[in-house]
This record gives sequence, structure tokens and C-alpha cells, in this order.
Amino acid sequence: MGKMGLLDFILEQYTRLPPALKASPSLAGRTVVVIGANTGIGLEAAKHFATMDPARLILGCRSEEKGRKAVELITKETSCKTVELGLIDLSSFESVRAFAKNYENDPLDILVMNAALAVPTYETTEDGWEQTLQVNHLSTALLALLLVPALARTAKANATHSRLVVVASDTHFWTKFGEDLKPENTPGILEKLNERAYCTQEIMETRYPDSKLLNVLFTRALAAHLSPSLPIIATAVNPGFCYSELLRNVPVRRLIFIKTMQLFVARTAEQGARQLLWAALGPDGKDGEHVKYLNGAYVSTLEVREPSDYVISKDGYEAQERIWSVRAFAKNYENEPLDILVMNAALAVRTYGTTEDGWEQTCVLTSFFSPLKSFCMTLLITAIPVFLTSLQVNHLSTALLALLLVPTLARTAKLNSTHSRLVIVASNTHSWTQFGEDLKPENAPSMLEKLNERAYCTQKVMETRYPDSKLLNVLFTRALADHLSPTLPIVTTAVNPGFCYSELIRNVSGLRLISMKIMQFFVARTAEQGARQLLWAALGPDGKDGEHVKYLNGAYVSTLEVREPSDYVMSKDGYEAQERVWKETLFILSKVAPEVQKVSEQYLLAQA
Repeated sequence: MGKMGLLDFILEQYTRLPPALKASPSLAGRTVVVIGANTGIGLEAAKHFATMDPARLILGCRSEEKGRKAVELITKETSCKTVELGLIDLSSFESVRAFAKNYENDPLDILVMNAALAVPTYETTEDGWEQTLQVNHLSTALLALLLVPALARTAKANATHSRLVVVASDTHFWTKFGEDLKPENTPGILEKLNERAYCTQEIMETRYPDSKLLNVLFTRALAAHLSPSLPIIATAVNPGFCYSELLRNVPVRRLIFIKTMQLFVARTAEQGARQLLWAALGPDGKDGEHVKYLNGAYVSTLEVREPSDYVISKDGYEAQERIWSVRAFAKNYENEPLDILVMNAALAVRTYGTTEDGWEQTCVLTSFFSPLKSFCMTLLITAIPVFLTSLQVNHLSTALLALLLVPTLARTAKLNSTHSRLVIVASNTHSWTQFGEDLKPENAPSMLEKLNERAYCTQKVMETRYPDSKLLNVLFTRALADHLSPTLPIVTTAVNPGFCYSELIRNVSGLRLISMKIMQFFVARTAEQGARQLLWAALGPDGKDGEHVKYLNGAYVSTLEVREPSDYVMSKDGYEAQERVWKETLFILSKVAPEVQKVSEQYLLAQA
């Protein structure tokens, strides 16, 4: 479609009314979560799900009173006995995390993100974000990412596809991010959109369309970045202009105009809900060919349609990747306190695949992190691996995020007269590999580029890709400790958690999977036992600053003690590889993120 003016919008409402849905299949044994389900299209969608005999139907509501009334109403009208209330306030990240925690270990087949807010004045949440921006985008993204593992696990167990439906709007056609939000004018789109000085009355007039544009961009980015092996379908949906409570904060003059529009062209909440159900269930109400085109799609009037011209333009794609990226995450926290950063997400694959940045996937790390604030300490732990490729996932993005947050770690440590901790999760598998003659300077001017070459990555080479990436983790940690200025109170440590029960082998198959499952049964540690190593490195033997900081910096920790890494790491060849990895990593990342060069100049020792 590309463009949409007011006339197009009115004609859309009149001439493309979504027809009633066909008979729906049973949802027996399946779990559905609808956020924003106590009123409007969320309530109508929940009613329809309730007629399909779901194992559980969870209504995510902010108000306990309204939520309980919705549960009673749906139970009475549909006779469904499996409706329950889950309290969630999207204006609070703490509430979002608590909601996700309640359901992260339960089955989850369908997640509908419907709650939204339209406020024309600048007001901030307890987390410091403009409320429409947080409720409509940031908290929606946070909950979706936190529940990705539950969606993936359930889909694999049922040999089907889980569905994530993000309710967007055709109002995203009416806005775009202009010159003032381009990288050369602002490092972070979201931070700029959040600035009080930036949010003039004119800007706030488009805040709701902006948030719906963010919904579309996020859904497309998530679909693009999730591993193709994960059976999750993420879809953005336009329910149309419906009767709803979304207008409760609109000023009187505008409210009169919109109410008049409602009278003539608005759809009912039930008609709007049909779009959500179509995206959640598919045209035929079950898995089929449609899953190929629903993933990352924009649905309107019960069909997949093109979003705005801006979304599918080069500028739109760049904006999409910026709101998704490691750099954007780091930018979010550069002015926050940060005492401990634990880099834990990782990937193990045996086949060659590249990320959008052109790097073999094991080499990069893009993760979603959850900030947990307590008094003067902020502990950052990896919440969700985003299932990307391993060379970029396990090394380059890990290095990028660590470097970008060095200034924050340093500032916090100096402020608190303590040491900040950077913990990079490595593995004893680094002892199983080394970089041979083919990767020496005379044979490979750039070690990382050689490791990335498609021709170089034979099946034999890919067999050691995970150990190679863990070796890179150890080398980078030691190099960072060496190159950070001695005046910086940052302790950098590589940790071996041991062989634990985890989802790391999710991409392994066949006889290797069987052998690893047997190994897990007899010798694997629990995740909690593995986590003890991370905590020991992050907190120190005595849980506070002390003499141990002298030997934890640049160290390799295993079984709650500092141990020597592999003979290769300690050898002359290993040290030369370490310095090459360091220089090449800085060179590559400086081209991707100019901020790395600033960190290098201000916080690192001069290169020899």
C-alpha cells in the first residue's frame, strides 16, 4: 500500500471491513496470553479464544478490579473455566519482569500484545521514560523478549508454531523518523524521543503514531533476528479504527472530532479483534503454508499487506536496526550506574551462517539485558539470548557491548570507591582448540576475517567453532585487562561455568545430540551450580572488594578458584594471537561503532 491519507483511511474503514471469522479450531492443551484484555479489542479477542477450549487463557491487566470483572464476564458468556488473571503494568519494567517470571517456565502458545496508551502531554514513568514510549514500545518489546524461550520451548514440544501478535496501527503510515533522528544527529533514536526538551507539543502530537511505527519496526526486527530454527511467528496487526478507551486522554477539541469520526466510520471492538485472531490462528486456524508469510508481516483486513513506504525504505531499515542493536542497548545505560556486567549469552552451531553484519554467527552476541537496581548497585545479567549466529554472537558483540559500557563501569566504580566487575562467560572447551599455522600473520593477515571466510569454514572447521569462540573470549578478556588503564577500577574476568544443563545444544542433532544428552545425564551440573562460578567472579571470594581483585583481573576462573587457562593461551603463540585478536577486534568494531574509538582514546593504554 505504501501511503495512506485521511481519505484512504476512511475508505479503508468503510470498504475493507474484516469479515466474520470462520469456525475456529480447538485450542485444547494450548495456553494463550492476552495483554490488555479487560476492555476493547483485547477483551473481544479473549472472549473468542475462550470459546476454543484453551488449557489456560491468561488476561494480562493493570487493574485487578477490572481484570477480575473481565474474567467473570468471559467465564459467564463462554462457560470457559480456564480463564485467569495476571497483573501487569506496562508503565513499570519491574511489573513486566514480574509477570514474565510468573509464566516463563509454563507452556505458552499464543502471546497477544494489545495494551496501548495515547497521551498528548509529556509525562514520565517511574523508570524515567515518556509513558507512551514505554507502554507502547519498550515494555511490549521487553515482555516479548522475556517470553521468547517459553514460546520456543512450547512450539518445539508440540511440533507446531507459537504466535506473537503485536497490535500496531495504520497510524504508523502518518509518521517517520526524520533528519533530526538520523545517526549523525543523534546516537540513539529512543533516547532522543524520550528527551523532555525534544518533546514539544508538536512532537507529542505524533507520539502515538511514532509508537505504532516502533511496534512495526520491532516486530520486523524480531522476526529477522530470531533463529530460523525457532518455530515462532511474530506478526504486527492493524485492528483498524475501533470504539475503545484509547481516547480517554485526548483533549476536548480533538476528542469532539474523533468522536464524530467514530460515529461514522469506527469499527466495533469485535470487528477489530478479528484481525488479532486471524494473525494468532492463521487463515485456516492452524499451522500451514501461511506461516511462511505471516512471520514479520503486517496484517490488515485479514490479509498480509505492505507497511508504510518509510518502513520498507533504506531509512526505515536503518531505524529498525538501530532500535534493535547492541549499541542502542548500551546507549540506554551509559548514564546509569553499573557495577556488574555479566556477559553470558552464547550460541553453538555446526553449520556456517552469517548475520546481517556479514559475520559468521558464532562470532557475534546480541542479547537483551535486564537491569536490576538495588540501592547503589546495578547488576546487569543476560536475560534472553536472541538466538543469533555464533562468531559474531560469542565474540564480536560481546566485545562491543563490553567496550561501550567501560565508561559506565569506570564512572560507577569511582563514584562508589569500589571496583566494577566485567564477567565474560567462557568455557573449558577453549582448551580443546588453538589457532594453527593457517591463521598466523604470514598466512592470514587478519585472523578474524579468515575465521569468517565461507571457503575457510569447512565442516571440520565448524566442528571447533564453539571452542574457537570460547578461546576468543579468554584472549579478549586477558587483552582487555592488559589494555585498560591501571587507574580504572574495573576487574575483568573470564569464567568457566562447567558443562551444565542448558539450551546451548538446541542446534545439535543426531548421534551427537544423543551422546551429549547421555553426558548431561551423568556429569552435567545444574544451571544453578554453573551460575555459582559467575557469582564468585562477580562478587569476589568474600563478596566484597579486597586483595582478590589483584588476581581476579584478567584471570580465568573455574570451580571457584583462579586457574591457568590452556597451554596455548599461556604460550608465545597464544600471546601473539591475543594481541592480534585485540587489535583486529578494535579495528572492526570502530568501523561499526565510532564510540569504540572514543573509548579507546580515553580509557585504554596507547597501542604499541
